[in-house]
Amino acid sequence: MEIIDQAVREGRKTLSEYESKQLLARYGIPVTRERLVVNEEDLQEALEEIGFPLVLKACSPEISHK
Repeated sequence: MEIIDQAVREGRKTLSEYESKQLLARYGIPVTRERLVVNEEDLQEALEEIGFPLVLKACSPEISHK
């Protein structure tokens, strides 16, 4: 699975919360709708896609999310 392979290539032993939820969703486990936002344009797209209420949560910049 690409999420796990990427973490292994980066030498990580854990997944971020964002990556973990992506993995769970791929197996059909319900998770909250999320978008990774790195700039104002991404934020606008997230607002249009998800709507309100919208919660912002920090995500470590050390972990790449592709």
